[in-house]
Amino acid sequence: MTGCALLSQLGSQGIRAVQSPQPTPQPEELYFSCDSSAEAIAEIIKREKPDHLAFGEYHPSALPQGTQRITMLEYFVEQLLPGLLNFGFKQLVLEGVYSDSSVDTNISHYLQGTIDLSEIVGYFYPEDSVNVPGLTKTLRFALAQNMDPLRRFRVFGGGLKSRDPEVQLTYASGFVFLANPAKLTSLMQRVSQRMAEKVKLLRSTKGQSPRIITYGGAQHNDKAKVTKEKGISLWEYKLKPYTEVDLMPVEALRRTDLQGLYPEYKRWSNSLAVLPQKGKVTLVKRGESYTIIFPEGIFTP
Repeated sequence: MTGCALLSQLGSQGIRAVQSPQPTPQPEELYFSCDSSAEAIAEIIKREKPDHLAFGEYHPSALPQGTQRITMLEYFVEQLLPGLLNFGFKQLVLEGVYSDSSVDTNISHYLQGTIDLSEIVGYFYPEDSVNVPGLTKTLRFALAQNMDPLRRFRVFGGGLKSRDPEVQLTYASGFVFLANPAKLTSLMQRVSQRMAEKVKLLRSTKGQSPRIITYGGAQHNDKAKVTKEKGISLWEYKLKPYTEVDLMPVEALRRTDLQGLYPEYKRWSNSLAVLPQKGKVTLVKRGESYTIIFPEGIFTP
């Protein structure tokens, strides 16, 4: 029995903050109050029995400075990865690390202690080049400081390949490339393509554990809705089945730019039924997709 209590079982209109004249039908939503994020994940695994957990975050803009806040990836590596081993997950695919096969080989050597961290730093996205500076810095920190959980996994790059045109154009433009929405969409599509290729490769490799974790941006794992720009979600690359798990602090739900992508964020952030109680997290189930909502003040924005 997991440490999650069912709060309510409502259609999404049941907690609508602002009633629209013609509400769009949405999947039924279940709300749970869980003692911890680990308990929330245990509840998901109990219900879905997944072989692939696709975690999504909204990338932080920078590492915290002068505060006690941490990044979501740092928390994930320290607090959640060890428990996932108990469910048979042993392969971790990370956005923010180039997906070249040589990268995978050398990260394995690093985790085994046969090469130094300085020999793999070139395998991460440049910190200011692909709009994920907090993710890149956290990857370096996680690999340098949180070795024990990672050594127990096989870690693979799930981002762009180092010679992909989006990488080259980003460098050539002095990073102005990313200010163009269409080109940024193209980059995001390429990331999902590369991550899907890596997961398919792992699934087809004889002797590999079938249970896989992917960790990247929250648009890449969408299942409950079709993203506005085609090709950004792994779901569109015939990467089935997988279970979507978004890791969202309350601060992310309140961002107006994210509410434009996901209208449910506004409903959730305005609902006392959904906001996590002190010392708890809220688990929202929407069809086959899940969101774990964390209290304010923990994670860097």
